[in-house]
Amino acid sequence: MYEKYLAIGRLTRDPSPKIKPDGTMTCMMNIAVDTRIRREKTTKFITVFTQGKTAEHCDQYLSKWSPILVEGTIMEPKIYAGRDGQPRAGITMFAYNVTFLPGGPKNDGDKQAEPEYETISEDEIPF
Repeated sequence: MYEKYLAIGRLTRDPSPKIKPDGTMTCMMNIAVDTRIRREKTTKFITVFTQGKTAEHCDQYLSKWSPILVEGTIMEPKIYAGRDGQPRAGITMFAYNVTFLPGGPKNDGDKQAEPEYETISEDEIPF
């Protein structure tokens, strides 16, 4: 048996790195995933854990609002009481592969990266 889950979403805050006693780096991230079912839009929040080189790269290159694709397995859901007192289940995923998607913020702020264009004269246009 094999299970594999894919999710595409944006980080809701900066990654939280930690180092285990054995020296292995782990990283926790929270992503927001939008779904649309019959014109009704809902957002799911998923806690994602990574470790090793994947965790190091996530800590180094990702920040709040960065879009990512994660592949991994779903862990046992954690049941907790919401603000209204109702029981809720949190989705937790262990990601063994994280793909950085284009359209993330620049390192110096939360703005979208603007493409750089080369300026050419009208004489250089072939038509």
